[in-house]
Amino acid sequence: MDHLPAACSGCGRELGEYDSVGFERRQVRDIPLVTVVVTEHRAHRCRCACGTLTAEPVPATVAGSPSSYGPNLRALAVYLLVFQHIPVERTARLIADVTGAAVSTGWVASLLPEAESLVADSVNLIRALLVMGRILHADATTTRIGATRRWLHVACTESLTLLHLAARSRAGADTGGVLPHYRGVLVHDSLSLYADAPPAPINCAGPT
Repeated sequence: MDHLPAACSGCGRELGEYDSVGFERRQVRDIPLVTVVVTEHRAHRCRCACGTLTAEPVPATVAGSPSSYGPNLRALAVYLLVFQHIPVERTARLIADVTGAAVSTGWVASLLPEAESLVADSVNLIRALLVMGRILHADATTTRIGATRRWLHVACTESLTLLHLAARSRAGADTGGVLPHYRGVLVHDSLSLYADAPPAPINCAGPT
């Protein structure tokens, strides 16, 4: 957007774009208005001159209920749930407030099993790479699901991270599928559940 003086401050002559000899610039960054866009799919039934009625099936990507949500909105919901750790009810509210799509909490919650199946191969690859690594960090912390306190276990390197919910025990840590098979150097905070992890671990606990 060009902003030009209307007239010369000296003689008063009208000024325009061709009189410009330079400019000072500022850049404003913003995002476009986010609003849901509805695309209606109509599967028609056609009657031939011979009298036969032929129906075109609804595309598989939109089959099911009369109203559904597309891949971008579904990906946003999963991102808010999994990466940003926003509860289901607040995720539904955020999407409704920002995009105008009045999604239900049931719909939001239903996306997690679907997302899990889609990323299963990637998770298995991360698990295998962690097992093969030379140095591994393991830790556990608490989180809440509703009013329930749960334990979140992590196995990670500088570039890979695997998280899973399980009991605060060695058996719980093992359900992640990494520690039972790991034979490298394990770095941890001296929590008792790592005590028998082979081989001898590196204890990174500070002075007590």
